Amino acid sequence: MHRYLRRLSAPANGWTVVLWPAYFNPHDFALARSVASSSGWVIRTVHVYDGDCWEHLSTPGSTELHSYCSRPTYW
Repeated sequence: MHRYLRRLSAPANGWTVVLWPAYFNPHDFALARSVASSSGWVIRTVHVYDGDCWEHLSTPGSTELHSYCSRPTYW
């Protein structure tokens, strides 16, 4: 996983921010679900797809709490 990290910030108030490299957005939801499920952490990820829409996922552990796409018919 670390080879994909563009930037990993030091934890602040219990949160760590990870910036993925360009064009990683097709993979962030799958990785967030996998890490959350195996660790029990709350993971949230947001990405912008080609400036056309943005998506959000929040998953505490193996349960998906929230997902959103600004243009649900885009896909």
